[in-house]
Amino acid sequence: MDDTTLVPPVFESSLSKSFIWYTVALALLVSVVVWSLAVVLISSSEKNMAAGLPSRLYFRQLLAGEHVATTPKAQLDGILFHIARQMVNYMYVVGDAQTKQAVVVDACWDVDSVMRIAQKDGMTVTSAVATHYHFDHIGGALPKKMGVPIELNIPGFKELNENYELPLYLHASEHDAASKQTGAPTSAMRPLVDGERVAVSDAVSLKVLHTPGHSMGGCCLVVEVDGTPAVCISGDTVFPGSCGRLDLPESNRDSMFDSLSRLRRDLTPDSLPIYPGHSYGGKSSTVGAEKARGLLREMSKEQWRAMHG
Repeated sequence: MDDTTLVPPVFESSLSKSFIWYTVALALLVSVVVWSLAVVLISSSEKNMAAGLPSRLYFRQLLAGEHVATTPKAQLDGILFHIARQMVNYMYVVGDAQTKQAVVVDACWDVDSVMRIAQKDGMTVTSAVATHYHFDHIGGALPKKMGVPIELNIPGFKELNENYELPLYLHASEHDAASKQTGAPTSAMRPLVDGERVAVSDAVSLKVLHTPGHSMGGCCLVVEVDGTPAVCISGDTVFPGSCGRLDLPESNRDSMFDSLSRLRRDLTPDSLPIYPGHSYGGKSSTVGAEKARGLLREMSKEQWRAMHG
């Protein structure tokens, strides 16, 4: 007798169905594994986003409305987070991947989430640094010009100091205004001094470049690893293809011209990545790209003034 006759047709059909379901389940399992690996790789790439960053450097760029300020706990948070999404602020966590020490830069809107992300990655945040004192970078009272009919407070400097006991770094010319705006005491503030460095660890530091123009105390921060420039966090001084607003009460177009001229001269190499304070023209650029197509290109002060009225 042929062995195949020993298998009842119904059982044979059941085996076929089982095999099909097994195959489908296996395919789904493989898909899940591949997706999980992709998530891990993407997460890893977000921590060191620019190709060629030193392995010693921990670097995360966080976008308001995407990475933080996404899940409101209360109705007022929902209003703040809606505004944060419109402002498209970038915040940064910069650290030493070896020692796990880090600082936050321009942490605002949702500081608890910024700190939580750093802690989840195993980093210990030791300081808060701000490129300048505007409300969307250090928090405080939401300006009435934003059109919200109620008083709202944006978490930032004050909460980072009170809740996490962090010292606050900001250019000295803006300490008093920052304290009045946020309620953070000036005694908790440390000055950012042009040419000096804020130590993150023994290997990682932030070199301060005072770049007034958008605000009187605006600064760019060159992240160095073992003394070598790795990244420039430009705040509201340089955006891809443009610069920060110059129509604010304390803005000064001639000061901005001088600051941009200085950056063109001092930022090296041309491959150095530039990470801005807002997602206005993209998430990043390079010194070379801004020299070629942006506002780090050569121009006279007369050309600059004609460009900016």
